[in-house]
Amino acid sequence: MDGQTLSLSTVGLWLWYHERNQEQRDRTEQEGEKEEKKKIERKGTSIDRERKLD
Repeated sequence: MDGQTLSLSTVGLWLWYHERNQEQRDRTEQEGEKEEKKKIERKGTSIDRERKLD
């Protein structure tokens, strides 16, 4: 491999790595948002139950 081919494959690997990390961060963020929504929904249902008991 000459120097140019090596640098191109290094750039390709770097781009792939960062794209993969971004996808992972996006997935983690989406899962966090889903968990937040679940917590909010649970909180809402418990408030509704308390109101019915009053």
